Amino acid sequence: MGKKAFMAGWALVLCFAMAGCGDGSDGSVDVASSGEAVDDGGGEPATPAALFCDENAPALEAGRVDAVTQSTDIDGTTIDVAMTLYTPALDKGECAPLIVHSHGFGGSRITDLDDVADDANASDLATRQAWESGYFVVSFDQRGFGETGGRVMVENPDFEGRDTTAVIDYAIERIGGHLAYRRGDPVLGALGLSYGGGYQLVGAGVDPRIDAIVPAATWHDLTYSLAPNDAPKTVWLDLLVLLGVTGAEGALDPFLYEGFLQAQFGEISDDILAEVEGNGLNAFCDGLRPSEGVPRVDAFFVQGVNDTLFNMNEAVRNAQCLRAAGNDVRLLIQRTGHILPLFQAVQGAFGFDLDPRVVCGNATYATSERMLSFLNEKLRGIEAKPPIDANCFVQDDTHGVVTDDIPIGGQRYTIPSTTLSTGPVVETVVNVLQGLQINGSPLLPTVLESLGMTVTNLLDTLEALVTNPSELDSVLTNEVLQLLPPELLNELTAPSRELFLFTAERPMTLAGIPMADLTVESAADAPIVFVGLGLKRQGETRIDLINTQITPLSGHADGVYQQPLVGVSTRLDPGDEVYLMVYGFHNQYYLSFNRLPRVVTLSGSVDLPLLPDSIRP
Repeated sequence: MGKKAFMAGWALVLCFAMAGCGDGSDGSVDVASSGEAVDDGGGEPATPAALFCDENAPALEAGRVDAVTQSTDIDGTTIDVAMTLYTPALDKGECAPLIVHSHGFGGSRITDLDDVADDANASDLATRQAWESGYFVVSFDQRGFGETGGRVMVENPDFEGRDTTAVIDYAIERIGGHLAYRRGDPVLGALGLSYGGGYQLVGAGVDPRIDAIVPAATWHDLTYSLAPNDAPKTVWLDLLVLLGVTGAEGALDPFLYEGFLQAQFGEISDDILAEVEGNGLNAFCDGLRPSEGVPRVDAFFVQGVNDTLFNMNEAVRNAQCLRAAGNDVRLLIQRTGHILPLFQAVQGAFGFDLDPRVVCGNATYATSERMLSFLNEKLRGIEAKPPIDANCFVQDDTHGVVTDDIPIGGQRYTIPSTTLSTGPVVETVVNVLQGLQINGSPLLPTVLESLGMTVTNLLDTLEALVTNPSELDSVLTNEVLQLLPPELLNELTAPSRELFLFTAERPMTLAGIPMADLTVESAADAPIVFVGLGLKRQGETRIDLINTQITPLSGHADGVYQQPLVGVSTRLDPGDEVYLMVYGFHNQYYLSFNRLPRVVTLSGSVDLPLLPDSIRP
């Protein structure tokens, strides 16, 4: 699959992180509303041109209406696309920009913004607030979900991308003279979380009318999101099966079912990965769609450092790509996002969520307010006060650092050559699988049933590969699994080898993208090792995996891995110790492991983005 594209993309990111490469992140290059790069020399985003309103447009009452339009995909098939259009109250001759909104995977549109509660996720809340502050809003069901027809293609530009254009076409025609224009173009923005962020990136790629986007907790390259280094994220893939089967009522494209089934045995074929390789901003950044190129669209990316499906690295690559094209891009790394049940404990969050409030430097903000402020600045020309930071990395309720550049790599630490065995006990894996529950119902049987399998089928298949009894099996019953703290469950099911890196001598922040130069050696073929960063607080004995982020090292025939690890963000106090955590098996990838144990030797170094205490509030 796109391993070459993935590494080439990170080579580009590294270039931007080096002095003299120039990514525009210092604000010297801005994007005017015309879409032309403007160097105003002031270090601040250019002020958009004035809005144009039809002075003859009659007064308009606030309201909403459900509607259906048609979308024709690249195959010539036409489907119905369902939406709800919200109108603000406008005086005669008054106009307003349009905000497009859509839902997460397995979800559906917002049919009544009045029902969006104050504690809703920040993206939906910002959508409600946009309507309340005078924007037009259109929320639509994506292909295969809700009341929209067709099969789910997972944000294929030639399918879901065209659907977004059809929604915009309909809304523009329906709004008529009440829609704000700038230099002859309609003024459009977008909001959405997760899958609702994916449509924005693909939509901006195929439809240049979109001026500003706020993608939250979304991806850059789905092949990396779902199977980094060819190791499927089997927990998340199983959850996506449930969401897709329930939300789409069987309307997933057949290649998705095939891919999910393959993942149950620890691999996804290149043919399946090729189906989604171009379903993200990477398609426009990496030259997969050369006729369209990188979108000219300003963006505010909100991503979760504890998100184990779409991690920080995805937002960094999105931001670097758009900045390199001259767009004005802001990046907020908060704490939540896609949080795994059972294996993650992030302030009580599970599923898809965002921090309602964040700390950036010396200020605390409501996340939805920052989203709306960005759109106000880009669409209405209302300056955000205080300005939205170029890059903010949140650590906890009281700490968040602001940087001019995205920290990538940094201080180098060499690890001692270490030998370990890969692969878990099969019965332990199956017990863990059977213990996973969603809303009180077992996860694994439901997933396998949708794929035409049973737990017995899977167990028999795995046991045929290797039999290795363990006393742990009799301990990890379903009841026990549901009561264990995530940290303890991780220790029981995925023991690590901890390689000491350093002790913090003064307050500092570890935030950004660590870089690895590691070599995995083994006499056996295709060893799989998982690595992440660990933290032992001063005075404590347990070493925790920082932000529960793990990187699989697999699929490189030469065993050499010169690549980023997953981004992290945490504060360090004097006496805190940082480690490289090494695993032969990890439960986030519970079916991606060496069935036959392999002895491997790991050596090399890691470069860590350590920031001085002077930039901490």
